[in-house]
Amino acid sequence: MKKISMFQTISIAIFSLAVIGGIFYLLHVNGAFKLRAVQISGNHYVTKEDIARLIDIDFSKDLFQIDVDSIQRSLTRHPMVRSVVVSRSYPSVLKIKIAEHQLVAGVAGSEIVAASDTKKLIFDYPAEALYDLPVITGIHFKYDDTGKRVPENDELLAYCIAILKKIREKDPVLYTDISELHYDKDAGISFFLKDNNLPVILGKGKIAARLNGFSALYHQKLRRKQLKDVLAIDARFRGQIVIKRKT
Repeated sequence: MKKISMFQTISIAIFSLAVIGGIFYLLHVNGAFKLRAVQISGNHYVTKEDIARLIDIDFSKDLFQIDVDSIQRSLTRHPMVRSVVVSRSYPSVLKIKIAEHQLVAGVAGSEIVAASDTKKLIFDYPAEALYDLPVITGIHFKYDDTGKRVPENDELLAYCIAILKKIREKDPVLYTDISELHYDKDAGISFFLKDNNLPVILGKGKIAARLNGFSALYHQKLRRKQLKDVLAIDARFRGQIVIKRKT
């Protein structure tokens, strides 16, 4: 079998590149790569109008002329955007994949602030984003040197967010039934159920164990519809949950 020399190999490679380049040039001249569509996915609260305000897409350009890095930087300025990936889908489609912040709760103050599962506070959000989510109360805010509202105790707020996040992961039914999680300096953590605004006292320390105990009781009582005559539930005691009933 005749061997192909190095010169022949290089010649074939150059010829192949020339053919590909010629095809690419013809497609370019005929407008095959001109941007014709933008596909947006992953967005819920970030509207197409929001995206249009943040980026300026020139449909007269070819797809490879679009600066995807610049578009990504612009879109990440939206307060509800957690991350974004912009890519080209040849010959003529620009794809924008958005990951939004997953909100866990609102945080009460002079105005409600949204809190994400990454403990990020979002001040500018769609009102419907907090619909049916619990509200964290007992957190105090202050203004920093730049005039921005920040929590006085970052660790305390992060702790409250972590509790709600854990409840959502372990018991989503219970999470959707919580209207408020409250922190008190003396009493610790408690939360209120939407049904009859029923308070559940968790106190301080060993919150995870107390939550597990209450979760089992909650589902047992919920199935039997035995919560209507309950005044309060105290889960602070080791090995038992105290149910205070209406007299």
